[in-house]
Amino acid sequence: MTLNKTQLVNLLAAQLGSTKTDCDKFLTGLTVVVTAALKGGNDVALPGLVKISVKEMPATEEKLKKNPFTGQMVTAKAKPASKKVRAKALGYLKKAVI
Repeated sequence: MTLNKTQLVNLLAAQLGSTKTDCDKFLTGLTVVVTAALKGGNDVALPGLVKISVKEMPATEEKLKKNPFTGQMVTAKAKPASKKVRAKALGYLKKAVI
C-alpha cells in the first residue's frame, strides 16, 4: 500500500497535533526546496530517512549485444545522456524496517 498525499497529511497532522493545512504547506514547501536543490546540483539528506541525489548517465553508442534467450546478436539502440534521481535509505530507516 502506498500512502497518497492526503493520507500522509492526515497522519502528520495527527502525529504532530497540527492542522492539516499546515502539514500540507510543509510538504509542498519541502518538495519545492528539494527540487531546487537537486536542480542546482546538490544532494539532499533528510536526516535518518533518505539521501536524494542526481546521477548523470552518459550517452551510449549503438552496439551489438548477445540476446541471452536466443543466443543471437542484436543491435542495442544508442541512448542520449540523461539524469536519474537516486534515493538511498539512511541508518534509522534501515534499522526501523529490518
